[in-house]
Amino acid sequence: MYPPLGPNLRARVLARMHAHPAADTTVELPEWYFRHWHFGPGGYLTGVGIRWYDWVVRRAYYQLHEGGAHAAVLNALGEAGCRKVVEVGCGSGRLLRSLVASRQFDAVTGLEISPLLVDRARRAAPGVSVRQSDGTLDAVAEAEADAVVMAHVVGHVPPAVAGTLLAQALRLAGDRGRVALVEHAWHPLDLGRARIRRDERFHAGMQRLIVLSN
Repeated sequence: MYPPLGPNLRARVLARMHAHPAADTTVELPEWYFRHWHFGPGGYLTGVGIRWYDWVVRRAYYQLHEGGAHAAVLNALGEAGCRKVVEVGCGSGRLLRSLVASRQFDAVTGLEISPLLVDRARRAAPGVSVRQSDGTLDAVAEAEADAVVMAHVVGHVPPAVAGTLLAQALRLAGDRGRVALVEHAWHPLDLGRARIRRDERFHAGMQRLIVLSN
């Protein structure tokens, strides 16, 4: 796990987050989020940390083949007939933009913890509902989704958080929906009792797409 923010830095970034125009002051940031994620200064709660994520970390995650991962997700959800998609941990909004551009879906929603990333995602995918979240799917109604996408999320959060997210995503997906995960192939994942509909590797075996249902 990445090192936690020190108390002084934590207090400063929290004050800035609450004052950010994209912030939802009713949302409480989860304790596990206050870390120097991928050793970026201030994690995803400072401008420098966000730029580090977008310019370096994101590209490393996808080995510069982000479009291929997006295409795999779109194909899987399209085959399943999904129409309403929620992306958890939408980051700077690139997958949201691909989901909208495909014209496969009636509704696309993004959830992100950092107000800085909420702002970036809104600018990347104009017209998409991007909300600040507390790291859960508690605020998403069942009628809003028949598919949940999490790209490089489940393998990076604490195991208890990952288990909660998966359970909530499967609940939202319902009997006919899908949960699509993009992860590093080496990340161990506890999928519980979910039914695995697809499990494929791409980008020289480094990336993994897992599609789940109830």
